[in-house]
Amino acid sequence: MKSGTSYFNWPLFRKTVLRFWPIWAIYAVVLLAQGPFRLAGWLRGAQDAVEAARFAQQVPALAATELAVFFVPASCAAAGMAVYSHLYFARSAAAYGALPIKRGAIFNSVTLAGLLPILALNILAGLACLLAGAGQFRAVLPAAAGMAASLCLVSLCYFGIAALCAQLTGSIIALPILFFSVCVASALLDELIIAALSNFAYGYAGNTGGVLCLFSPIMGISRYLRIDGVGSVLQDGVYRVAGYRLSGWGYLLGYAAAGLLLLWPAQALYRRRRLESAGEVVAVNVLRPVFRYILAAGGALVLACFLSWGLNLRLDRMGALGAAVFAALMLLGGFIGWSAAEMLMRKSFRVFKMGRAWLGLGVLWALLTCLLFVVELDATGFERRVPAADEVRSVGVSTYTSGGQMVLREPENVELALELHQRLVDEKELYEAAQMAGLPLPDTWETVNFTYTLADGSRLLRRYKAAAAVSAEDIELLETIANLPEGLLSRKLPDVEPSVRNIAYASISWAVPDGDVTSVESLELTAEEALELYRECILPDMREAKIGLIWFTGGEVSEAYDCRISLELSHFSPTEGEVYETFYTYATVYSERTNAWLLEHGAGLHTPEELGNEYLIS
Repeated sequence: MKSGTSYFNWPLFRKTVLRFWPIWAIYAVVLLAQGPFRLAGWLRGAQDAVEAARFAQQVPALAATELAVFFVPASCAAAGMAVYSHLYFARSAAAYGALPIKRGAIFNSVTLAGLLPILALNILAGLACLLAGAGQFRAVLPAAAGMAASLCLVSLCYFGIAALCAQLTGSIIALPILFFSVCVASALLDELIIAALSNFAYGYAGNTGGVLCLFSPIMGISRYLRIDGVGSVLQDGVYRVAGYRLSGWGYLLGYAAAGLLLLWPAQALYRRRRLESAGEVVAVNVLRPVFRYILAAGGALVLACFLSWGLNLRLDRMGALGAAVFAALMLLGGFIGWSAAEMLMRKSFRVFKMGRAWLGLGVLWALLTCLLFVVELDATGFERRVPAADEVRSVGVSTYTSGGQMVLREPENVELALELHQRLVDEKELYEAAQMAGLPLPDTWETVNFTYTLADGSRLLRRYKAAAAVSAEDIELLETIANLPEGLLSRKLPDVEPSVRNIAYASISWAVPDGDVTSVESLELTAEEALELYRECILPDMREAKIGLIWFTGGEVSEAYDCRISLELSHFSPTEGEVYETFYTYATVYSERTNAWLLEHGAGLHTPEELGNEYLIS
């Protein structure tokens, strides 16, 4: 009679689970402490049933977001080290190899022995939260289920990564290092790309869109697994947080699916693994040269970026010379990474007689250097790219001084923004030379950001430095754009329309001469007074570009009154709960409506020039 093929061995599974019980015990204790025990403590301190219901939803969600960041990946790495530990020692590898069980069945048995206890404990923790919050059953049920489900999905992701990493190395010490390196590698690469491009791509906005971070589970899960407030409107019309829920389920499902898919190549590698690889840093022969190249490339980029930042070399101001210095630093970093990889694989410091193997490092360095000079010399046309007016749907212009983004859609205003952009591109050499030489005091740099939304729906981002000492015309044009009615309203209008209900506090403060010094007086406004001032005076003046102005060349000394109007607004956000926003502006010599209202209510209007001051102090 022909025997069937077994894909699972129950005795091996049971033995592995029982053997590593301390890992599951520690995991259970932390889950209980962060989930049901914490929930029980919070519920005992609740003031009323409404607060208890909020706690019943908040604590499980909070536990899920906190545990998913570090504890769950650390636990999965520990579980992977435990259940695959027989791979890393010659005697245990030989013993498992001699078992009358197919390798595929061994892999399935030990893998499930590492994964199922974690999943089971996540579910039990959810049930324990349900028991601890039984008095608020309707509130705690979705929260406890969400906690258990999110932790299970996160565990699937991290254990899949740990299982694959376990097959790539024969060293139990290298496994956790490799695991956490894989979990953050793409996020680190994202930062290195940003650092390099910021130095050598003129106008680069320092943002890759965060796409690479999606491939770093630790970064992606911490970013997308969030707690959202669930709001309700009370009888007085004010928003209040009524409960909490987890969001980011689409990302969690994607990460869990990726973790499950990684188990397939992990099993394939396990079935073909050489028993002699126990103790080796790289267990798969075909990956040994890949390991060298990865460490060399990583060492080249990390060391070059770190030294150029740590030594404050200012390579972005040196043109091609800066690129040459960065290339030399990459050669040093690549040499260190290449040598370190060889030392780890040979387990010896005598690695410098590699002969023609050094050619690989030379080829890698030449490739990285070519890419570097492609960027520096703008072979792709990135730096010279200024979109045509008919390509632009809208453009946002922002600076640190402006305090907000000026969004321009009217064709004539877009033309002004494109003109400023083109001027900054054409004056690259002037600005780089000025940055090398340094600006004379008290001149300062303005960082100008352009965010284009193009007709095809894509976005184009650019960032430049501008200064009046280099080009007064650029700064004057920037000031014109910032004070256009369209640009002014887009950067100054609050996110929510002020009303009697959402004005939490309002005041006016103004500077007055007091002998040889200047003092500040203030007046607190009622919500009704503040709303009248905003709607009847400030808003019409803003629409005529008479208030809310900004100056990049010190014009506020003679054109702005040292009289500040502040409104603190509160509103509810589904993702952040209660949000507070401050709207403020200074009266100007042009804001006739606002000035008349202020004088009528006793405020003083004096420019810094009249007060003998160099800046606004109110």
